[in-house]
Amino acid sequence: EGSLLFDAAIQMQGGTVLEFGYHGLRNWATSKEIRASGSSNDNIPSGIPNNIYSVLSNFGTAPFGGFGETDAANLHRMEYSTSFDSVELSLRRRWTGPNCRYQGSFLMGARYFYLLEDFAYHTSSNNGSMDFAASTVNSMPGLQIGGDLWVSVAPGLSVGVDGKFGVLYNATEANNVYNATS
Repeated sequence: EGSLLFDAAIQMQGGTVLEFGYHGLRNWATSKEIRASGSSNDNIPSGIPNNIYSVLSNFGTAPFGGFGETDAANLHRMEYSTSFDSVELSLRRRWTGPNCRYQGSFLMGARYFYLLEDFAYHTSSNNGSMDFAASTVNSMPGLQIGGDLWVSVAPGLSVGVDGKFGVLYNATEANNVYNATS
């Protein structure tokens, strides 16, 4: 899925740079469903076998025969969507070795990561239906450090590594809702 990535840098003094970055995924969603053979809607015609079992009953074994709403079913549907935003602000200090063969930087700053997820599970059988909805919000502020190191192996050719390490606090909120005919 496509996302937005934006980076900006402001030269402060000498080799010091103030960096801002944003990376975000607006919304990614998918859904899948399975229907009993021959059914074209939630009301399965008589004579068509209801043969879909769920993981909730270990596929009809616990309890034996499964649950009325989720097993021996004619429809199972799952939907998932997610989005995230990541914002960072860092101060980077660049350096160059005496012979200019080595160069790199150190950085320190703050990062905020925000993740949303939604999951829905619907089942339908002759004994009823079940809807399960789960949503989570992860709000993660924190601090980060990092840097890079580059080595000039030939004129115009450098090899290097770049990395960041962060410590984030995860404030999580989760909501789960079951709705079943029984």
